[in-house]
Amino acid sequence: MADGLESPEDGDWSAEDLASVLKEAAALLNGNNTQGAVAALLEKRLPKFFYFSDYQALPGRIDIAQLQGADIPGETGIQTARALLKLASTDAASLTEEEFEDRKAELEAVSNELTEEVLEFWKQNTDLSVEIDLDRKTVPNGYNGQTAVAQFLDVRVRDARHGFTNNFDQRSSGFKWFFSFLAAFSEFEDYEHGVVVLLDEPALTLHGRAQADFLRYIDERLATSAQVIFTTHSPFMVDPAKLDRVRIIEDKGAKRGSVATRETLAVGVDSLFPLQAALGYDIAQNLFIGPNNLVVEGTSDYTYLSLLTDHLQSLNREGLDAKWRILPAGEPRTYRRS
Repeated sequence: MADGLESPEDGDWSAEDLASVLKEAAALLNGNNTQGAVAALLEKRLPKFFYFSDYQALPGRIDIAQLQGADIPGETGIQTARALLKLASTDAASLTEEEFEDRKAELEAVSNELTEEVLEFWKQNTDLSVEIDLDRKTVPNGYNGQTAVAQFLDVRVRDARHGFTNNFDQRSSGFKWFFSFLAAFSEFEDYEHGVVVLLDEPALTLHGRAQADFLRYIDERLATSAQVIFTTHSPFMVDPAKLDRVRIIEDKGAKRGSVATRETLAVGVDSLFPLQAALGYDIAQNLFIGPNNLVVEGTSDYTYLSLLTDHLQSLNREGLDAKWRILPAGEPRTYRRS
């Protein structure tokens, strides 16, 4: 370990790792400051928290001179632009080469790579492609009539279905949000372990199917290098196949405040609605797919069967056959408890 208080990257503790931590803990406790020793042990283990309620959209026209500095992911539109170039494995210097052929080749390579990144998760219109172009403009520089050449990157989107391109700023709010989020938060893929990303009501401008694409991006890309916790009122942001991850938040009044629970029978109808709507949509979709539907009483039965099957399969044993679709019907109101 680089530090006696840090956990190994693979999460497995060896005897040497444990001995190192205990040795340092003993040294700290020799000062008779138990509270301080415990705080010192825990402080270095705390993950970094990043909270986001708003995400700065990528500008459709980027002043290359501003692509300097460092901001946290999602903080500014310029940071989103820097992350976009980093996502495409390039930088401003490579895109502004003096030689036309070198510059054009780099711009086309970046455009192709960004198109692949976006279309891997954006399935609403696969006829779209991203194009990055360079524009130079003469601007005033000083008070004596002097001028300078400013360079701008233009982000354009080509729609092959309708045969035209337009500036990124003119696209739908949902596409701009999705693309900007993908660019800005791709930086978390390079963060060390121990990052927790907190998102407040993400994907509000996306329709139901696009929210499913966004959930897949979180699961397959963002959550592989950071723990992600988000709040939502949208049933399309609840994955019926992963209900064990869901916690319902309900305001219990001034004395108790907000309470997080996984007990679906212990919350009110309004709090339970997004979960019920997600399950209802999943049932409606799958009733028309095939005849092998296993109807169970409620969400707890669904969760038990799913987790037991996963566990058995991890042991190379036989679980519930994959042909069966588990459909929770919901508990009768007479069994509701406070």
